[in-house]
Amino acid sequence: MKRNFNLDLLRSFAFLMIFVFHFNLMLEADHIDTTIPLFVRAESWTLGSLGVGIFLMLSGYVLKNSFERSGEKISTFYKKRLSAIFPLFYASYFVVYLWIDLPAGNILSKYHFWSLLGFDGFMSMRGFNTCYRIGEWYLGVILIYYFLFPFLYKAVKKAPLLFGLSLMVIHFLFVYNYETLASVISDIFKHPLLPEELSASALVLLPQFVVGIYFAFYVKKCHPALLLGAAFVIGALSFYDFPASLLPEGTFKGSWIYGNLISVVAVFMIFAYTFNKKKQEESKAARIPILSGIVGTISKYSFTMFLVHHILQDRLFTNLSVRGCIRPCLSIPLYFFYFFFALILTFLLSCLIQNGTETIMKNLRNRFSKKDPKDPTGNAQTSINT
Repeated sequence: MKRNFNLDLLRSFAFLMIFVFHFNLMLEADHIDTTIPLFVRAESWTLGSLGVGIFLMLSGYVLKNSFERSGEKISTFYKKRLSAIFPLFYASYFVVYLWIDLPAGNILSKYHFWSLLGFDGFMSMRGFNTCYRIGEWYLGVILIYYFLFPFLYKAVKKAPLLFGLSLMVIHFLFVYNYETLASVISDIFKHPLLPEELSASALVLLPQFVVGIYFAFYVKKCHPALLLGAAFVIGALSFYDFPASLLPEGTFKGSWIYGNLISVVAVFMIFAYTFNKKKQEESKAARIPILSGIVGTISKYSFTMFLVHHILQDRLFTNLSVRGCIRPCLSIPLYFFYFFFALILTFLLSCLIQNGTETIMKNLRNRFSKKDPKDPTGNAQTSINT
């Protein structure tokens, strides 16, 4: 299947936002100051939350077509989605295990259980003991949404208005009663739930994923006026904390979630303007070989880079700090040198892991099964790794 430049661009854009955000968090963790005026944190969003939101919304958007290509067969859909995630996840985890855990004498333990399921980051955010090494907490959220997608697809298709309103009400009640619910759950399971965990809740992030499904069903193109409106909204929310600033002092600030949600939808609309086929064919940017090649490559390896980037960043800064290579204050040239150095290392490691995994999987398929010529899985773009 021919690659969609606009989807590749949006996926690459989202990954780079997450990469930049974590890069700056690593600097902060090592108490390294930099004068780079990167727009990492705005009033209603951060680059990290915006990048994650775009990934989730893009997932909902492209999974609709993927589900329809599978003939709306749930078993076929699950098989394709899991095969798009777990081989690369296990391969990346094995490489990191050989690199870090095995030399340190950390042999397999019961805490690797969540890693086998891909929920180690997700459960680690909730205070559980896990062997969390690669990926992020939201990989667990993605897996939950994959499981729910066939049912969400039916709901959006059959009863879009009723389902949308129901989700809005449930979401609102959950967010604004989270502290009470967290206290009750903590008492029942004897495990504390902190307000910070709200941002990693599958229910809290569900609207971002579902809005992507709505876009795939009902938004074929965006009027230029909406494009300007979306640009204005994302600009305004960069300087205005909406709607948290409307709440009384001392009120739980879970409302920032809605400012972030609106920001995600605004950014997505800017890209959605060119999503329809006619605009795609007319896209001048897509016809620039160098640009389309770079965007397509980043998009192709984005999932594997997403899996390994933060552990590589952490090891890189730790080693540089121990060796005294990084000073408490980075100059602008050094900042960009370390940034691109970390990005290139992440890309090279991801290429080795992904190309090796694809070669092994291809050989296994050829050995144990006959390839179905009607199955577009090998070339179809999925929500994460192509």
